[in-house]
Formats: sequence, structure tokens, C-alpha cells
Amino acid sequence: MTMHHSIFVLTVLCGSGTWTYQEKDKSKINSIDMRFLRLLNGKTLMNKMMGDTGAMNGMAYCRGNAEDFNNWATLGNSGWSYKDLLLYFIKSEDNGDKEIVEHNPEYHGIGGYQRVERFRYQDLNAKIILEAGKQLGYKIVDVTGKDQLGTMIMQTITKDGQPKSTNSAFIQPIRNASLKSAKVAYAKKEVISSTGTVSSPKLLMLFGIGPADDLKKLGIKVVAASPVGKNVQDHVTFNGVSLQLNEKTATEKSFKSKQEDSELYLKTHTGPLSSTGAATLSLFTQTKYAEIDGAPDDQIYFISKSTADIDIFKVHSYYDTLLVYLFVLGSKSKGYLKLNKTDPIWGNPFIYPGTCKMGPKEDPGAVVDPRLKVYGVPGLRVVDAAIMPHNIRGNPHATIMAIAEKAADMIKEDWCHH
Repeated sequence: MTMHHSIFVLTVLCGSGTWTYQEKDKSKINSIDMRFLRLLNGKTLMNKMMGDTGAMNGMAYCRGNAEDFNNWATLGNSGWSYKDLLLYFIKSEDNGDKEIVEHNPEYHGIGGYQRVERFRYQDLNAKIILEAGKQLGYKIVDVTGKDQLGTMIMQTITKDGQPKSTNSAFIQPIRNASLKSAKVAYAKKEVISSTGTVSSPKLLMLFGIGPADDLKKLGIKVVAASPVGKNVQDHVTFNGVSLQLNEKTATEKSFKSKQEDSELYLKTHTGPLSSTGAATLSLFTQTKYAEIDGAPDDQIYFISKSTADIDIFKVHSYYDTLLVYLFVLGSKSKGYLKLNKTDPIWGNPFIYPGTCKMGPKEDPGAVVDPRLKVYGVPGLRVVDAAIMPHNIRGNPHATIMAIAEKAADMIKEDWCHH
């Protein structure tokens, strides 16, 4: 997201921690990827910090499938095909793995804000699983290149063994510290909501942009009738087959050895603590239900766990158990989001398992146009994962960055000529 001398951007912070959202009927939610949306007693916790979930996710760098974006364009979103977005994937990328860049130079970039590389430390079991996949006939591929079907030790949004969130990659280098104390800001040109797939629709509805009948029931003045919150999607997940490891493959260590690993990481950012264990590997495959050639409908992902841990997601580096997760890709299930009728402003919104859908004017489900401007509300734009017409086949982080990069260009096109 390159800056332009005639455009000034004020980022409004909302503190750190998490938002806690309540599912209305959690019995209908079969599963949630607990690394990104943690379901605890029916509550979904989402990040409340700069970089949003990019600051606390699994760090895997994946772009989805070309057909995901070609489908967006087919729905009437001109300029959002894979060919269009590939320019922005490349633009933001600073790829640190020479062999990947050399093998697929037309798909990767060097010199962008976002560092992308494999972990320095390669987990033993990730290597074993990679070889097992190869023996079963799965190709070892660059899943962000031409072919997504196959298996790979994933690249991550890290640099030299440390996480590199969008905040540290894009915002911190240009952030004006003097703006931290700003309480009220006024916009002369436009306002941009980038608060995520739950908070963006919540914000719009609180300001009177949403389903008219629902807003009226809550006493909210309708500014623009819009299907905000009507396109909730998630990657349906089967939460794991548990595999117990033997002494040769378990990576559990003594407390003293873990202390030594901690000291090694603090000094050099290497060793087991510079990785996420077996979670570095993913397998993208097609089942008999796949509808599009070359587009996976299933992702297999491995989570490491120690039986000694109460919390399933402690340190991934030391474990004696692997959980095999299955993610359904390209699922068609959709839900919707509503404000909490008991306390619309501060109450947790109800989530019924892309909530500000992008689409042409004739699409009755569209909230924003292909330039991400909210229909019926001049000067308001949504720029985050909420605008996705359909979910992508893979981890969404890289796609959200590409959306932001493209939005930055559109904003400059709109205002730099005035």
C-alpha cells in the first residue's frame, strides 16, 4: 500500500485484546478453525489490535485458487480476476526463498512490504509427512504458483524467524506516533472501514446502513437499506483425527532443554521455537465431489499437541500427538449476522453460521461496488475480507493484503486527479 504525497491516511486504533462475539445457535456450527476464530463456550474471540488476525494467526502464506478470483469477476466484479489480483499479490511480496522465486518467477515478487519465507527451522514430522504425501502420489508444489493441487512446506509471513504481521510490515514503517492521542477525526474525502468481517458490518449497521426492518426494530435510523451481514462464510472444518507419536517422532523435551531452546531463539531466532511444528505443512487435494479441475475442495492441515497440555494450542514445537484437520474448500453454506437486540452498541452481535459483499449494482446481495464503495452512502468504502463475494480456497491472509493493495490504487485513482 504505497503512499502518495497528496493523500493523508489517519488510522484509528481501538486498543488491544479481543472482541468476544456470541453465536446465536452454536449447535449449528459444526466446527471453527480455532486458531483464527476461537470458539469457547459459544463465544468467538477475534483480534482487536493493529494487524487484526494477521497478528495472531498461523502465519501461513496462501493465496487461494485462481478460479476463486475468476469467479468474482464472472459475478460482475470487473478488475477482480486472478490476472488482475496477481499483480497485487506480487506487489506486496518480499519473497525470501530463492528457489521458490526462481522456479515460479512470474508468480512471486521481491522488494514488497510483506516478507514471505519458510521457517528457518524445519520440523521433523513435517518432513516425514511431506515424503509420505509424495509416496502417495501427491506432487510437491508451490501452492501460490500455477498449480495448487499437491503438498508443500508452506511459506509464512515471517522474517528471520520472527512474525511479520501487516502492522509491522506496512504500518509501523510509516506510522506517525504523534497521532496516537487522536480521539475524534473528521474526513473531507471519504471514510474507509477496515475492521473485519464481523466488525465492519456491525459498524455499518450501527450507523444505519443495513437491513431496514432489522434496524427499525432497534430504533436505528435507516440511512441506506442494504443487505449488510447477509453473506457470512467460513471454512467448514472437521476438527481432527488424533495420531499418537512414538519415541522416535515425538518432539517433547525436558524443561531444561526447552529453556536452552528459549535462549537460542532469543539470541538467534532459530531452533524449534522459530517454527509452528507440523503446522508448516498443508495438502490441497480434490475429493470425488470436486466441481472444478485444478481447484481443490479439501485442505489437510496438521496441528501438533502435547498430551500434557490442557490448552490445545500452547507451544507447537513440543508435542507427542498430531491432529489431522480437514478443511472443506469452496463450501456453499452461508449465514448472516445481526446486531444484538438487547444492546446493539456494546452488545456482542449475533452470528448465524464476506458480510459486506462486493457485487455489481444489479446484485441484490451486494453491499459495495467493485471499487468497494458502499451503495447508497457517498464517501464510504469497506476494505477488508468482508467484501469477498465467495470465500477462497485456502488461508485468507494474502488475499486480504491484495484487496488492500488494490483498494489503495483505486483510492489514489479517485483522488489524485482532483
